[in-house]
Amino acid sequence: MNFHDIEWEREDDKIIIFHPKKLSFFELNNDVGSDIWELLVKKEHIDKIVDFISEKYAQTKSVVKKDVEEFVKEAEKTFS
Repeated sequence: MNFHDIEWEREDDKIIIFHPKKLSFFELNNDVGSDIWELLVKKEHIDKIVDFISEKYAQTKSVVKKDVEEFVKEAEKTFS
């Protein structure tokens, strides 16, 4: 994903995202989504994101991988 046109900031337990080309605001309202977003912006590999999330939230890697892949797919669709 390309994040150079997207502005965002963490505000407590959520992330506010502004997409200037679409003139739209988006909000991630949970810790897991916010963690995934921050790691994606840092260009972390999906496997590292899955490892981090599964360890932090005590979930199996297979469940987390599915969720992360779905998150990435939706983010690409929304922010492309």
